[in-house]
Amino acid sequence: KHLSIEQIRIIRDANFNSLKLNNVRDCFLFQCFTGLAYVDLAKFSVQNISIEPSGFKWILIHRSKTNTKSTIPLLREAEEIVKKHIDLTHRTDESIKNSGVLPVYSNQKMNEYLKDIGKICNLPLELLTTHTARKTFAMITLNSGRASLDSVSKMLGHSKVTMTQQHYAFVDTKKIANEMQDFVFINQQ
Repeated sequence: KHLSIEQIRIIRDANFNSLKLNNVRDCFLFQCFTGLAYVDLAKFSVQNISIEPSGFKWILIHRSKTNTKSTIPLLREAEEIVKKHIDLTHRTDESIKNSGVLPVYSNQKMNEYLKDIGKICNLPLELLTTHTARKTFAMITLNSGRASLDSVSKMLGHSKVTMTQQHYAFVDTKKIANEMQDFVFINQQ
């Protein structure tokens, strides 16, 4: 299960009267835009950003789970979230214990607050977990047709492409319908 682009927009555009919910939303969206697992999100810092001479920015981070290197383009949406939290003002909240740049609460609290976000945004609550954000990144990227399975595997930091294929490479039925809409085996004359 993963979120659609429209559901991501709903979360992005929602107004919350709570700093915690705004922080959790930013972290969740950052995961949706990068595919980082919760544990890697918590340790993410600006030192993980590499800038090519052309100006293209990458996130380079070793996955905690597999100790493999993830190489992820720093998309504009993710970069905006980093810029928003770069001043580290969230450090005044004692419930934030990570040393990274983003205001990451415990995984349990993140998932709890994500349920609150889901209720406010009228979204299916089972879709709002820190792991669903990672899955959302993989599914949207794979189904966009712009990234290969090999590329998504590298971005996710999987040690083998078969891991990506087994857990994330489910084809969206809408994509199949669009691709097959005008398909004909035998031209009728």
